[in-house]
Amino acid sequence: MHHLTTLNLPTPSSKDADRQWLAAMLEAAGGEQVVEVIQIEPRPLVSRQWRADDMTIITKARREEQSRKALRKAGRPHGSIADDTALVERASAMQALGLSRYATARALKIGCDRLDRIAARHGLQFKQAAA
Repeated sequence: MHHLTTLNLPTPSSKDADRQWLAAMLEAAGGEQVVEVIQIEPRPLVSRQWRADDMTIITKARREEQSRKALRKAGRPHGSIADDTALVERASAMQALGLSRYATARALKIGCDRLDRIAARHGLQFKQAAA
């Protein structure tokens, strides 16, 4: 396999044209540094350039359809609210034990934002976490 890769390596004779070009450029520059400036021309944007016909565009209707599908998989009908009674009971018990908001959220395996909404709805006050 190694013999195949050596065929693609540049050889000293293949660099002769580059060496001659560089020598001519150095001679023209008087032996100083050679700087070749390449002009970059901006290409105008074409209509629909960043959008292919086979790309999926997520519309509001498509997003709601995906939401309904995810809720069906979770076992709740679309638009229903999760029953938080068990979470409220456990959260109030943890609040009575003196756990912080962060520790309660981690123990209940829910986010702090959800715990904050539950606490605001049911009047729970958690102590501040020790710094």
